[in-house]
Amino acid sequence: MATLSGTCVTLVILLADCSLGANLTPNGRVVEDPSQNAAPPMTLGTIRTLNLAHPQGESVCDWNTRITQFLLDETKDRLELKFNLEKKINELYEQIEQMKSLFVKEEEEISGNMSARLQGANTVDAVAFSAQVESHLTGLTRDQTIVFSSPRTNLGNAYNSKTGVFTCPTAGLYLFTATVLSNLGDRIETEIMLHKSEGDMKQESVAKLYSGAASTERYGSGSNTVVLELAKGDTVWLREYNGLGSFVYQQWSSFSGALIQRL
Repeated sequence: MATLSGTCVTLVILLADCSLGANLTPNGRVVEDPSQNAAPPMTLGTIRTLNLAHPQGESVCDWNTRITQFLLDETKDRLELKFNLEKKINELYEQIEQMKSLFVKEEEEISGNMSARLQGANTVDAVAFSAQVESHLTGLTRDQTIVFSSPRTNLGNAYNSKTGVFTCPTAGLYLFTATVLSNLGDRIETEIMLHKSEGDMKQESVAKLYSGAASTERYGSGSNTVVLELAKGDTVWLREYNGLGSFVYQQWSSFSGALIQRL
């Protein structure tokens, strides 16, 4: 506390990065610098290098008040800056947590999709059938479907042993083969048929078989194989096609198909 002309004045002691300077005498008295004719603008840099000398013409009380107000303003600005920084940091933490949640959700979806694909692939890999005629087929008419009612293999259950029709469960390359044995001294002509589930084409013949006996004391066997690119829902079957034969021998006649590659 110092007394100046009977007025009580409180001095603000500034801790600076540098020394207090030459204007403070060893006994603590303030020495005015006559070269300073006006108060310098108050900035943080000025405060850090300012000593206790005040400009000429400015009272100690005004000088102290000016510095005190500056420090209050600086403190307010620093507190506001601290508040804004903390607010921004909290917002960044929230964004990070949201990104973590989104990442976990996407990872679960990807994992689920991969599991579904693997399960689907396992099902698709097991598409194959092979069926025989259980008993002699007689009295066949033109374009009648030949039903191979005794399946030995039917992985994927794509072949219907009651209708004789294979329905494609998934798009891919499929191999089909058929063998037909005619009756003694007889003949029969058959064909593998394809019906596309999409497009204007209703059905078409993709392979033909001729099973004819060389004499009345012989049987005639015919076979054919075809590879087809099928879409899901396409159907394949074997039928009699010209009405010249009506008999298919049991056991020696068969119809088979299998998925080669999924597309």
